[in-house]
Amino acid sequence: MSANPKVKRVISLADSAVASNAALNKQVDDAFDEGLGAYQASQENTLAQIDGLYERISARVKAEAEKHLGQADEKAYKAIMDAYAKDGLKGEQDAK
Repeated sequence: MSANPKVKRVISLADSAVASNAALNKQVDDAFDEGLGAYQASQENTLAQIDGLYERISARVKAEAEKHLGQADEKAYKAIMDAYAKDGLKGEQDAK
């Protein structure tokens, strides 16, 4: 596993989705043991829950990744602008 805490956070969110999916699969298995009618109703309910789960996890992973990528972009931009300034060059906004 990566030592980067931001990568660990994204992995943790994905692992959470896997654990939730496993729990839902167990509910389906339990419903099957109770009978086919209950199984079908449970399966439909479970599929709806899985759809919602994947949407929520996808949104959380995307938001987390966008946050960290945005921070990395800001740091890269600052480093470039600092390098320009160090060499006496002007950035686009300073050129006017």
